[in-house]
Amino acid sequence: MPTFPDRPRLAVKLLDERMRDYMPHYATAGSAGMDLRALLDAP
Repeated sequence: MPTFPDRPRLAVKLLDERMRDYMPHYATAGSAGMDLRALLDAP
């Protein structure tokens, strides 16, 4: 049976340096998806 790493690895390229502190991540250990954030210049 093949073994899999605990977390998949993903390479990303930042197009906006503001994203460095807001990278997508799993909010809880059992999450099926990642939380995404929007960075707006104005409300």
